[in-house]
Amino acid sequence: MNDVIAIRAATMTPTGYGSTSLGLQTWPANHGEGADGQDLATLSWKDLFDVPCSRFGRMDLLSRAGLMGAELLDIDFGAVPEQTRNRIGVCMQTRGGTLATDMEFLADIGPSTFIYTLPSSVIGEICIRHVLRGPSLCLMSESSPGRSIVTEAVERIATGEADAMLCLACEAATPDSRSIVRSTLVDNNSFGWYVYAVYVVRSDLTEEQGVALPITSGSEIEEIDRLCFRLCGQA
Repeated sequence: MNDVIAIRAATMTPTGYGSTSLGLQTWPANHGEGADGQDLATLSWKDLFDVPCSRFGRMDLLSRAGLMGAELLDIDFGAVPEQTRNRIGVCMQTRGGTLATDMEFLADIGPSTFIYTLPSSVIGEICIRHVLRGPSLCLMSESSPGRSIVTEAVERIATGEADAMLCLACEAATPDSRSIVRSTLVDNNSFGWYVYAVYVVRSDLTEEQGVALPITSGSEIEEIDRLCFRLCGQA
């Protein structure tokens, strides 16, 4: 089996954003000293991207964050043959899931909100936009499930289920949803909003240089943060 390597990474947090092609950036001046949970709702697609996304305005916060993180990877999936896209999967890890959307749905029940009360909706939006048909997985846990989403992705490539995987660690908490979990999460100070995206692929299928990933790549979301920072910092 050839190595599985991480070749692209992207990140969005309250302090800034970055990717392997952009490097690490602070938020534009119009966002003040930095974004917080409420500011995530005001970030628009056109703040970062020139190519339009007609579905963005109707999405929930978690889907918006995940889709923007995936777009920051700067991968032209449209140029990838359909046969190859059938072998590209998406996986995501989240702690709070769609809690903010669930609260909105309970306050004003409606079909347009209901479809986003599943965390896997993020994966669906990414697959729709980029026509990816490989395996998908959504993990939810209070902290770490003992296996990072990167580990899960590496295993799917190693076992032949996929040739490449787009991995996300994604959170989209609002001030209201944070207040609900404040007393239930051990580490509630980190329950805010962020998105880390990593694209991993079989090394023999790309000419890009990357970071080799073992089958047991770790268990913490913080590891994905470090991996993204390492790749983005190289730009």
